[in-house]
Formats: sequence, C-alpha cells, structure tokens
Amino acid sequence: MFIIILGIVATFGVVGATEQEPVRSAAEVLRQLRSDVPRWLDSAGVTGFGMAMLEGRRIRWATGFGVRSSATAVAVDGNTVFEAASLSKPVFAYAVLRLSETGVLELDRPLCAYLSAPEVCRTSEGERITARMILSHTSGLVSEGSPGGPSLNELLRPTFEPGTRFRYSGDAFFLLQQVVMHQTGEPFAVLMDRLVLRPLGMSRSSFVLKESMRINAAAGHERAGAPAQDLVAPIEGGWACCSLLTTARDYARFLRAILRRQGLKDHSVRQILTPKIEIAPAIYWGVGFGIQHGAGGSALWQWGHSSRPYRAYTLLYPQRGTGIVLLANSRNAMPLLHRIVRAIFGNPQPAIDWLHYK
Repeated sequence: MFIIILGIVATFGVVGATEQEPVRSAAEVLRQLRSDVPRWLDSAGVTGFGMAMLEGRRIRWATGFGVRSSATAVAVDGNTVFEAASLSKPVFAYAVLRLSETGVLELDRPLCAYLSAPEVCRTSEGERITARMILSHTSGLVSEGSPGGPSLNELLRPTFEPGTRFRYSGDAFFLLQQVVMHQTGEPFAVLMDRLVLRPLGMSRSSFVLKESMRINAAAGHERAGAPAQDLVAPIEGGWACCSLLTTARDYARFLRAILRRQGLKDHSVRQILTPKIEIAPAIYWGVGFGIQHGAGGSALWQWGHSSRPYRAYTLLYPQRGTGIVLLANSRNAMPLLHRIVRAIFGNPQPAIDWLHYK
C-alpha cells in the first residue's frame, strides 16, 4: 500500500483524499493542471476540454485546455459549448423533483396513470413503472426503436420486474419526458429553460441547438484527431436523456445548486443523495445521479458517452462542498478525464473502475 501511495504521489502529486485529509485547494489544482495537461492531451490524443471546479460550495474557476477544433486551433475556455450527452440526465431529474414538489407528478405513482397511450402501458410490468424507477435506472425499459429517442409508436419493452434490478437506460427517460410534457403542457426545451436553466443562470445551455451557441462551440473529434461535425442537437423538442448543450461554467452552476439546495426542498435533495439500488460494490444509483462510497466519502457522479465524439464526467462531494465537471470534444477522451479525476481526488474511484474504460 505504501508503494502504491508513493506511485500516486509521484505521478499526480496528490494523495488519495479522505474526509480528514481534504484534496489540495482549487487554486493548487489549477496550477498543477496547467503544468501537466498539455502533455497529457498530446499523449492521449485529445483535442481539448472544458473544466470547472467547486470548492466550499462555490465555483472557484472554470477554464479550458486544448483547442475547440484542430482545424482552427482556437483555445477552449470555460464558456465553450460542448455536447454533454448523459450529463443531461441529472439536470432533467432536478426538473422532475421540482415538479414533484408542486404536485404536478409523484415519484412513486405509475406513469401510466398520467399517460396511457404508449404501448408499454399495455403490459403488466410497464403499467407499474414510476418516475423514481426511471431516474434510478431500475425500470427495465429498453427501446425496440431508435436509441436515445423512441417515438410513442415504438415499443418500450420492460426486460424485468420494474424496481428490482439496475439496467442503465436512456430510452426510458423518453417515457418520463412525455409524462412531464403532458402534465405541464409545455414544449420540453421551454420547460427545462423555465425550471432549471434560467433560474440557475445557465445562460449558455439548452436542450435544443441555438445558433448563438456556435460562436464559441467545440467541434467533436474522431480518434485520429480529425474534426467531425460541429454541435448536433435537435432544433426543437430536445431529449431528456442526452441533448443538453452546455459549458463547464454553466454545468458548475447546476452542481452548485445541488450543493446549496438551491431551488429544491431538503426532501428532494435527500432523494438525490439516497441510494436506490446497489449496482456494484460501493456503487449505487439514486434519483438522477450515480452514488459512490469511497475513502473520500460519498460522491455523486455521472458520465457522458454517446455515439457522437464528445465525452463528459462529473463528480460531486456534497458533504465536502467540492466537485468538478469535465466536457471533452474527442471520442477517446474518457481515459484522460478519469486520469484528471484521480489526479485531483486520488484513489479509490469505484465509479471509474466500474465503467471499465481502458
């Protein structure tokens, strides 16, 4: 163990954190990253990423590393827009919790009580699925249609008794999205703007593509480093599971709201922090976020990995009031993002181990 710790210190300059021994200050972390990251970007074949760090329940800094596009070499900054992929899910969960506080929907009421049209409501398993199950990935729903956004005419099929097992499913979020839209009568992107983005000051974020976002946007890059398409998202509608466009600074504002319980009652925050189901040793899922238990305490986490060449990761320690968000524009960026997480917070990182990126 002593040799392992020495290796971590030699490589990253930080010892795995515990609640008694906090990580270095945000300012120290930034100084070290500015020294190390240019070399890491080159060795990992990653074009660039945006990053923000919270400390003391405040956003201490938001910045960028590398470039927005290898074709232009314009630097990434803390306000550069990225596709956030599945980092969309916790933001949607926040909105659902706000709606549950006002009685628009109930977390444990079957969704088919609100919306009976989908085929899933015609199965005995499907008619028992609740919002809590979908937000904790225990609904068992998968789509036999288009991944990431099935239509109501495509079959969302339960694969096991709802609420009994974990199966990560972005498609299941589509059903809950339809219920939310039905109950509020609002277009999805408009609803998310009203409930989350505007109140939290996330002015450069949206679940649909706005032309103004292209001014400072990161182009996705394939593994060999060639720039792919620019930002891709629906121009109307939006997807709860995965269409959030955001910046490191904006997403840090969302994380800060969780830390400060901004816009949510204590009961709702406890829903986020309380494990619903264990998926691996020290790894659980709550309402909207994954939860890991480790030497540094309990942390909320989520990763972003879609078919598009963007990757993302966030880690938040509510009791310590610290956390990070990382948004990258390269298909092969996840191992680098994990390296940065370990460099800041040390080991163990059970969630990273569970994801099995090489």
